[in-house]
Amino acid sequence: MKKDRYQAASRLVELLEHVDAGMPLRINDIRERFQVDEACARSYRDWIAARRDLVEEREAGFKVWRKRPAGDAAPSALARAAALSFAVDALAELDGTAHLDELRAMANHARLSLPEGARSKLARVTRTFRARHAGRSLNPDRRNWVAALIQAIQDRRLCGLDYEKQDGARQHYTVEPWGMLLNNGRLLLVAGKRHLRQPTRRRIFDIDGILALEVRAERFVEPADHQVAYDDVFRDSIGIYCDWPTPARDVVLRVGDRHAVALRHRAIHVSQQHQDLGDGRIEVRLRVVLCPDLVSFVLAMLPHVEVVEPQDLREQVARHFSGVTTS
Repeated sequence: MKKDRYQAASRLVELLEHVDAGMPLRINDIRERFQVDEACARSYRDWIAARRDLVEEREAGFKVWRKRPAGDAAPSALARAAALSFAVDALAELDGTAHLDELRAMANHARLSLPEGARSKLARVTRTFRARHAGRSLNPDRRNWVAALIQAIQDRRLCGLDYEKQDGARQHYTVEPWGMLLNNGRLLLVAGKRHLRQPTRRRIFDIDGILALEVRAERFVEPADHQVAYDDVFRDSIGIYCDWPTPARDVVLRVGDRHAVALRHRAIHVSQQHQDLGDGRIEVRLRVVLCPDLVSFVLAMLPHVEVVEPQDLREQVARHFSGVTTS
């Protein structure tokens, strides 16, 4: 009996710390956390409610209880509400997943926690920053893939992918999903590609290119060195291309017109350097892999760009635009 009382007291203290941290209290969560029946979970909730001022809300159709905030309009409270609102807007790539649903719930709670007078100010603050997603995915199953991959990564389950590569070729892969990365507006899957006759090798897939996904029952053991140093992986890349089979090259471009102005204001790559040529043009130097995205970037600036080096990039561009000299 003494042991049971100690266990109950320990659980109640844990729940107090939970609500004091601003986390939601749900009956089902209490049941699963302590493996108790619904009646016991409700008695725990009632005990907490007698000692904390709880506010009842609804999330995804279920009742939840949170500790009522102090209700002041302190700058930190307003900043927190605005930051959460910004995050919801910026992380729209996670739409359809429990992660974004939870973030929305936190943002809504932070907004409702402000006094009425501060909510209009919050609306003004959140209008000062919006995230525009120009390259929206056209993959109709994108939400399903993201949600399934998040769970597969957490459960360390092997996946089969039918995948369309950047060159249009289609291939089936068996992969160990290690993590996801939002890079330059593209959501990428970092995975270990399995092959019968080769060791598991890191590959990066554009989630928009997934045509079919199978999460398998088989689990994998993450390699000790699976932590990806993204700065190193993408150091020489532009766009989706990384782990490119050829090394980075020195690229020199002479750029004019509005493109010169744009490249003075914003770097397209960490290696970028530029020098004014005195005639409205600038010379731009990069060290990157010669991938299709780089070619597309140069083509988009024609006819206001001259490829100085390397020679093979000059030739690639010339094949697309007869007005570029390769000699």
